[in-house]
Amino acid sequence: MKRSLYIKILPVFAALLLSGCNKGGEDTIPSEYELTFGQPEFFCPGETQDIPYSLGPLSPDKIVAEVVPQGWSVEILSGSNTIRVVCSDEYPQGGKDGDAKIVVSGGRAAEKTYWITLDCLPVQWYHDDVVAASAFGGGDGTSADNAYEISEAGELRKLIDDVKAGNTYSNQYFKLTEDFKITSTKWLPIGTVDNPFMGAFDGNGKIRYGRIHSDEQKALGVFGAAKGSLSNITVEANVINGLKTKEKNVNIDTGGIVGSFSGVISGCKFTGTVSGGGIDAAEPSWSNTGGIVGRCSDSEISGCEVGGTVTGGSAGEYDFTCTGGVVGVTSNTNLLDCLNKAVVNAGAGNSAVGGIVSVFGEGAAVSLHKCANSGEIRNPKSARLINAGGVVGECYGAIYSCCTNSAKVLGNKPIKENDFWRVGLLFSNGTTPECEEHGGLEEA
Repeated sequence: MKRSLYIKILPVFAALLLSGCNKGGEDTIPSEYELTFGQPEFFCPGETQDIPYSLGPLSPDKIVAEVVPQGWSVEILSGSNTIRVVCSDEYPQGGKDGDAKIVVSGGRAAEKTYWITLDCLPVQWYHDDVVAASAFGGGDGTSADNAYEISEAGELRKLIDDVKAGNTYSNQYFKLTEDFKITSTKWLPIGTVDNPFMGAFDGNGKIRYGRIHSDEQKALGVFGAAKGSLSNITVEANVINGLKTKEKNVNIDTGGIVGSFSGVISGCKFTGTVSGGGIDAAEPSWSNTGGIVGRCSDSEISGCEVGGTVTGGSAGEYDFTCTGGVVGVTSNTNLLDCLNKAVVNAGAGNSAVGGIVSVFGEGAAVSLHKCANSGEIRNPKSARLINAGGVVGECYGAIYSCCTNSAKVLGNKPIKENDFWRVGLLFSNGTTPECEEHGGLEEA
């Protein structure tokens, strides 16, 4: 009787023992491979993108690209866990967009298929190795109707190099005639602090895509420093100012369109991210960041729009960051019919931040008309916030004609209340008639 019972119990005990080894799934062997990667952004003809990938707990015998659309090549670089995708120079002569098939197989799990979406746009591609053209594409620059035409990457490089060398093209006209994609990790903008662009540039509704990054520029955007006219420029990009300086009494100006500016800006749009530079000086210096302009003076800005994220730079104990959805800092400047939809993050350190402009400066005729903010204003814990407002952080001028804020203003530390949080600090010569507030202040 005891032997019979022992025989019956043994298989049950063995099954329980085996199931106990996998309690909580800790030792369970996965049934399939796990390959993780991000989808690439769109390509230009001739462009290469390296896409990092990671594998799950199982290592396959092979990863191969089996189906690749015409005009493309896809290579698996297993030594560096990278998928290298190349859009051929010949793509316009018969290339096709589509999905590349990636197959993971061998080893202890079942074969698994993944897909990479490949999309090539026939836009001009500007990168760090582009060689300058000998001439522009057309026109003689004497008027808006006969503007110099920029239709190729080499022509854009010519403009950049000419201005850097001292030819500021004062009172001359330019027009963009093709869409461009910029991928640059050491971007030299059109115009620098030493040699600003001084002509008139019409973006012509064309779009500039990409990544604009520099660790060396005190004025950074598509344009670095400019004095003239910028109109109808549309940018979808990440603009990153990696400059970190200890220099005293300087401005580090970063904007989606232009870093520092004086003149007229109209009809410009920016979507993406703008990140300001850093300062840590023994005497006051400033990092100014805006979706359109980092810092401007003696200017008129109208009909501009910003979306995405604008993030201020960093500042040491004696320094300041000024971050605005449209403009970082203004003086003697009027803003009209501008809209910010971007999230605006105050910079680190002593900081002022506003949905439209951070510091709305003094001047003989300084005013802000019919501007609206719907982007949230955020104060990161690293900021020693001085002033924050849904429209303006610090106001020295006049705000007229239904300037509105419909977003939250978040603060980690107390913020002085003024004018329903539209304006963080209203100075004695500042006024805010005819404004509306639908947001409010909250603790972050």
